[in-house]
Amino acid sequence: VLGRAGPDAKAAVPDLIPLLKDQTRVERAIASATASSPEPEAQMPATLFPLRGMAARVLQNLGPDAQAAVPALIEMTKDKDEPMRAVAAAALAGIGSHPGGAAVSVLLDILKNSNDDLFKLRLINTMNVGKVDPKIKSAVGTAMARMLQSGDRQIRFMTLSTIRYGKFDAEVGAAAIPILRAMLKDK
Repeated sequence: VLGRAGPDAKAAVPDLIPLLKDQTRVERAIASATASSPEPEAQMPATLFPLRGMAARVLQNLGPDAQAAVPALIEMTKDKDEPMRAVAAAALAGIGSHPGGAAVSVLLDILKNSNDDLFKLRLINTMNVGKVDPKIKSAVGTAMARMLQSGDRQIRFMTLSTIRYGKFDAEVGAAAIPILRAMLKDK
């Protein structure tokens, strides 16, 4: 609701930041509007969803108006709980991955250095790649190209699905085209 409230929602950001550390869990039916959503909270196996994840999603929806939350979200990307890292990274992508945003270096580090391909795919699937820093666009294309060559069949399939259904421009997709052509020749 706050994400759609417009400029007035910015006033809620200081109240949402402390919730990023809150360990309270709430009913998943409240947390997720649709059970079939590809969003990280819909993929959680538990019937409860952390309040901090909900706060991160609200901040993500507020976009650049939630810049004050970037330091807390950067800290949340180091969480031991992978779905919470994914939600925090997605929020950073929504808030601060516009050109010159403070979150760019954190997102680049995740895309370039994380060994967790599933985590990277969740991040990529939640980004609006058309609105991010050009460095991130390039890193997304490179990460997807690497994942297409993964030894893990599930990661390759999920990457292909991301390419098929993703909101990518030609710049991002260009890195995957040579690999897709090679994959087609192998079969």
